[in-house]
Amino acid sequence: MRSNICFILFCSLFVFGFQTASYASYKTGMAKYRVGDYEDAASSFLRSAELGHRKSEFMLGLMYTRGQGVLRNLQEAVKWYRRAAVQNHKKSQLNLGNAYRDGKGVKRDMVKAVKWFKIAALNGSAKAQYNLAMRYMKGQGVSKDTEQALAWLRKSAALEYPNAEYVIGKFYWKGISVDKDKEEALTWYRKAADSGYAAAQYNLGKLHKNGDGVAKNFEIAVKWYLAAAEQGHRNAQYNLANRYYKGEGTAEDIVTAVKWYMICAAKEYKKCVSKIAKLSPVLNPAVIAQAKEMSDLWLKEHT
Repeated sequence: MRSNICFILFCSLFVFGFQTASYASYKTGMAKYRVGDYEDAASSFLRSAELGHRKSEFMLGLMYTRGQGVLRNLQEAVKWYRRAAVQNHKKSQLNLGNAYRDGKGVKRDMVKAVKWFKIAALNGSAKAQYNLAMRYMKGQGVSKDTEQALAWLRKSAALEYPNAEYVIGKFYWKGISVDKDKEEALTWYRKAADSGYAAAQYNLGKLHKNGDGVAKNFEIAVKWYLAAAEQGHRNAQYNLANRYYKGEGTAEDIVTAVKWYMICAAKEYKKCVSKIAKLSPVLNPAVIAQAKEMSDLWLKEHT
């Protein structure tokens, strides 16, 4: 009896020491990671991961995905995500689903992607819930089922995931698995836009420009185009430039218009490239120079 108690005590102390060592290495790794000391961070995470610490396994997967402190290796990233995923680490489960969906580090397999998205979704990952909804929407890895898609979108939106809020808006706008209701759609679009989702912001700008489902209002259109444009949304940048060029919803400002045309042209957006080609020969060179200075500064700050 006494020997059994001693053995249990010994095992408990061993496990405690084991867990303490792995956690200490993880904490060291995170401290190094936050200051950009990626090589030392990777070494610390590896020590902890080899002891089975799931957060360290996830961080190693992330670093192999990004090539931080290690050579970028997507197969190695998947290995570490998998090790953490089977320990119920939901971010790793999500990333493993993404890997199978995109065929990065593993052979593309939508059935396996759905498997991992569902596990992460049931663990409360809003992104996984959204990704799972998209698979049901598109019939990828599962039979197409818009009702299931909407159910998962609602779970994701309940966690305030703006992508899901926006797509729910589309469901109401088009009447997919719900009665068509543009007012309800606009409510969801605004939720997503207020959360900073660029696609929703652009969409609200377009709706207000065209007077579709709302009163035509160029000032509100400019507000939402600008919000999306600042996040790099190319369609928003082009439409914002048009509003400045025509003086719709804002004072006419050719320099600012050309600035935004140049910004989206730098991303090889054909409409903007074409607009710059047409304007360059007819505009005052001083306008072009000022706009280029402004666009270069924006691109530098947003790269």
